[in-house]
Amino acid sequence: MARKRRTPRDLLAAKKDALNWSLFHFLENLLVFCAMGTRSVPPESGVQFQISSKIKSDGVCLLFKVDRRHDPLMPAAGVKPDYLTVHVTSERCLCTIIEMKGRDEKNLEHGIDQIKALRDRLQDEAREHLPTACKIKFQGILLAPHNAQLPLPRLAKEAKAGLTILPIRYTHKAELYPYVRKLNTIAEPYEHRVLPRDRDELNPIEALLARCALPVRIEDPFRAKHVRPYRGRSGIYLNYAQLDGPAEAYGVLVANSDRAIIAAPAPASSFVEAIRAELGRLKLGWATRVEFTTFAAATSP
Repeated sequence: MARKRRTPRDLLAAKKDALNWSLFHFLENLLVFCAMGTRSVPPESGVQFQISSKIKSDGVCLLFKVDRRHDPLMPAAGVKPDYLTVHVTSERCLCTIIEMKGRDEKNLEHGIDQIKALRDRLQDEAREHLPTACKIKFQGILLAPHNAQLPLPRLAKEAKAGLTILPIRYTHKAELYPYVRKLNTIAEPYEHRVLPRDRDELNPIEALLARCALPVRIEDPFRAKHVRPYRGRSGIYLNYAQLDGPAEAYGVLVANSDRAIIAAPAPASSFVEAIRAELGRLKLGWATRVEFTTFAAATSP
């Protein structure tokens, strides 16, 4: 008796929290395994933060866990920050790198090095794998308790060199909504605001990207056309399960230096149209430069 073919929904349900360097490169591992299904983080070094669900109405905002101690995204012996937010609107793609520290000034200065390390890596990865039209701005947030000794001369030096790192001193749960959706200045005071967190924190595009990335690539004619062997491969190719509708439904995200494509097998063409409609609702004007297409159904996962 022939073995039943696993659906994309089956593949998603079996997904493990383990990076796959034999299949994915750095950016793909970040997108598939490090995106969080929430924008609230647990305490660390005496501080913690959240990002209000208000942000889901003005674009796409994803939070990534970067410091994976058990399964490092960046070299285990190297410097790395705690979190990354990516906020995409019609105006820009803004990456805010967040490091959480205690009171010691020496550790806070090390936090600056950690933020810079990810900034440098992301700049290199974007040049190699993303469309040249994708313009990304980088900044940082250094989150520490109230009485922390801030390395102000070093922060000023980095700002002058082009990397603004906003120091925030707040002992309770900081609300970073205002600070990950705009460009900050290092002298900007932190003003705590109590903002809503809906039970469903993410909009449909955010939920798809954060919760539905498959840990494998589905073998189909589209994959055969767009994916070359890993060695020397540039660009991004990822599959996403569709949680509503048929269990067999899935989509594809492809990006390279020339273009970005959102595709799905022909029977799931409504999946592509739903994504296009949601991008339009969010007024993401850059989406008009994304190609939307369908292709022949998969032969095997």
